Amino acid sequence: SLFPGFPLKCLPIVKLFAGNHCCVDCGDQTADALEYGSIGYGTLLCKDCACRHTSNTHEQSNIKSLTSDHWDLHSILSLFEGGNAKMLEYIKDKPRWRSKKKTSDAEDVISFKQIYLSKAATAYRTNLAKKVDLLYQTRMEALRKEEYLREQQTLRRNIRKRNPFIHVFEMNDVSQKDIPGINNSANIGFRKYAARPKAEVKKEEEQSLAPSYHADPAQLDLIKERISLRRTMGPSTATEFT
Repeated sequence: SLFPGFPLKCLPIVKLFAGNHCCVDCGDQTADALEYGSIGYGTLLCKDCACRHTSNTHEQSNIKSLTSDHWDLHSILSLFEGGNAKMLEYIKDKPRWRSKKKTSDAEDVISFKQIYLSKAATAYRTNLAKKVDLLYQTRMEALRKEEYLREQQTLRRNIRKRNPFIHVFEMNDVSQKDIPGINNSANIGFRKYAARPKAEVKKEEEQSLAPSYHADPAQLDLIKERISLRRTMGPSTATEFT
């Protein structure tokens, strides 16, 4: 999915990274000066330096506005994995723009290209892209796994609420009409079970399995007589009687 501009909740975090308080090229620390980001190098730039990248190294730098351009997850991760300090540390001889000594535009462009089209810049850009790709794939795999687990949980929840017979039919791609006699009167017990609540059927099954005792009336009278005699006897006599 695309975000209209760099996510507002993520931008303050990115600006906390080392060197991200100023433009990576000119070092401008003016408030709200950092309006652009380089996807290729994972750096933050001011408007003037971003225009220089767009004019000379458009494909390599891949400049995006932090407010007006659309950002996808891959582009956002490049700023999290990059950083101005990392870029400056990797290309140690990279100078700052806006030096005190005024240079011509031609000299400025040549110096710029010598840095951003150098082997060091290419290597840094390649390494950053590999890190971002790996992180992106890992995150997407985690999202797919979470989505799969949610679907399985929803499926299990729905199965518990459904009739078990209907579920068996669907899992085996079988219709009730395909089973001979399933709708006949001889199977009314099956249809009655399938239509009733599971708790009610379970209770009825437990009652049917419970043992039933029907004693003979004469035997019941004998038992009552023995109980009465035991109550009138002492402990020793009751033991002998038993």
